[in-house]
Amino acid sequence: MLLACYTHINFTARFSKEDSQEQLFFAEIYHCGKRRAPSGFIVTCCEPLGSDSAAGQKFCKPDGSSVVSNNADFTYCFACTERMLHPRGENYVAGHCSIPRVYDYVR
Repeated sequence: MLLACYTHINFTARFSKEDSQEQLFFAEIYHCGKRRAPSGFIVTCCEPLGSDSAAGQKFCKPDGSSVVSNNADFTYCFACTERMLHPRGENYVAGHCSIPRVYDYVR
């Protein structure tokens, strides 16, 4: 069985127009190998972040504010630390498993 590998990143970008403001983005990259894509990865989600962004919840205790179904919580990412910001909802694939300690060995 091949384990799917995803990476979450935050980055800033701005329009090339002078005086444009930087915008914070979230992206999720799926490491698929060169057989599926020439670069070896596919961008599965890329979107700007707003004031409703959610911080990663790795090593945090659940606060009970979100609905968990079948060990999946689509409000937060449990694979990333609080330094990584995410969009709310199901726009990204990885990190939604809410089983305690399941991502302990993910860096």
